[in-house]
Amino acid sequence: MDLKLLWTIQLAPLAAFILIVFAPKFLRKFAPLLAIGLALTAAIAALKLLILHGNGSSLPMEYTHAWLEVSKQKLW
Repeated sequence: MDLKLLWTIQLAPLAAFILIVFAPKFLRKFAPLLAIGLALTAAIAALKLLILHGNGSSLPMEYTHAWLEVSKQKLW
């Protein structure tokens, strides 16, 4: 999977929040544009990830195993 896209999806809204909260007073008038822009960036990254891996065939396989096995016998 594209890890850069995953990081973008997760961190773009957080970056918008941090930039808006810590922006000086004279830059606060651009806060809505910043929020919309970074939310749009996250949405575009999510859409690109959906297009690239929408069918699931190129995703890695997931293997699971029991991490704590107390007994081989069934409890019920």
